[in-house]
Amino acid sequence: MWDKGKTILLNFLVLTSLILTWLLVNSQPKYEYLHPAEYVEPLPVGEKKELRQLVKPQSMVLHYGNDRYTGVVMDSIHYRLILKEMEKWYFYNFNLIEMPDASWDEVVRNKKAIEIIYPTDISMEMMAEIFTFRGKVNTMLPSAKRIMIYVDDSEKEAYALLTDTEGKRILQARTAITPRDLDQFYLSLGNSLTELMIVPASNKGQRGHIYLPTSELTLKEFRYFYQPIPIAQMLQTLFVDPSITRQVTERNGTTIYTDGSKAVQIPPGNSLIHFYDPLTEMVSSPSKEGHYHSVINFINEHGGWNGTYLLEDLKNLPHQQEKTYLFRQYVGAYPVYSGNKESFGEIEVISNQSYIVEYHRSLLNLDTYFDHQDVAVMSGKEVLERIAELGYSLEEIEDIYLGYEARTNDHHLMLTAKWMVKMEGKPLVMIDARSVKKEEADGLEKGENITDPSIPASR
Repeated sequence: MWDKGKTILLNFLVLTSLILTWLLVNSQPKYEYLHPAEYVEPLPVGEKKELRQLVKPQSMVLHYGNDRYTGVVMDSIHYRLILKEMEKWYFYNFNLIEMPDASWDEVVRNKKAIEIIYPTDISMEMMAEIFTFRGKVNTMLPSAKRIMIYVDDSEKEAYALLTDTEGKRILQARTAITPRDLDQFYLSLGNSLTELMIVPASNKGQRGHIYLPTSELTLKEFRYFYQPIPIAQMLQTLFVDPSITRQVTERNGTTIYTDGSKAVQIPPGNSLIHFYDPLTEMVSSPSKEGHYHSVINFINEHGGWNGTYLLEDLKNLPHQQEKTYLFRQYVGAYPVYSGNKESFGEIEVISNQSYIVEYHRSLLNLDTYFDHQDVAVMSGKEVLERIAELGYSLEEIEDIYLGYEARTNDHHLMLTAKWMVKMEGKPLVMIDARSVKKEEADGLEKGENITDPSIPASR
């Protein structure tokens, strides 16, 4: 009896096991569907820009011969017209030429010409993306700061002369611009513009003359509200996952954020941000061409451009493969420089070939324009007299140009007119641009308004 019961129980267990095995094999569990995680792109601080928007002339000078010149400044209607035409320019038949100082001076003072002046030497790689070059020119002239398109009276042809800051090499080219184009379009645009005087270059034999206004000018000084760029917003653009960063505050108040490989440093006051990626110093890039695109793309993806910026300086660091790119913010036609203990208007990147090693930028953002006043600005003669009074020699001066000094006051930022005096290897000197002469009450004897009459739009 007991054996019969065990047999029945065993058969039941075997049958149950077979049924459960069949159910396990032939049934599928109901999996819960998991939606893929969505990547949330960081909010940009500013807009994205391309090379053509960042590499533009700081000024244009129209030459009429017989030592007469007029100036075209940024942000004016004349500047925009010429800039649009420049997109069609092309150059061919390049030749390095010998040109004595006297011959160069003859072209500058007595030939009809248009002179394009950049803030710094622009590499021929960049130039080849802005203009059309027929033929390789990199080996003949690595970079250029000035392009002089002039009419050769003997041949009745227009030629282009390209030269860098030092002016030791001059590259001549043929151009699609005709003498008629130069005379009837470009020069006709500038007949009513600000008259300029010329200051011969004396710094290490430069071919770059300095142009200053012959009379007083009227310039607008502005006051803006400003907003700090949120640190959390910048950290989002600089770290893949800001939540895993460690925060350290040093004794001097500097705050450091790091994810173990990259670091962000913010000095006390929260008006600057410094980004470091030291590992890229040891990395070799497979290519040595076009690394400026890596710099522009990095800024586009890590904060963007909160205003109008131009490439102001490009330097090779000594004994290294690293380069420093400095971009300067402009308000209207003029560059903006920070006053003492201020930080505004600069974006600086240090790259190792195509890799970004350091990234520095201001965290102050222009907000709403709320006030301006017109001021009389010193003429070129007054500027030179003032420079002499301060004890500076023309022999050590590279350039003199108008700009703004930015200073914060309570909750607004003031932009005041300054003459910028640039000297090699020395800090920029800012001279109060206001004329010491008494302004006539009716304003009829003031100089021409060098600015475009429109006021910069509020942001």
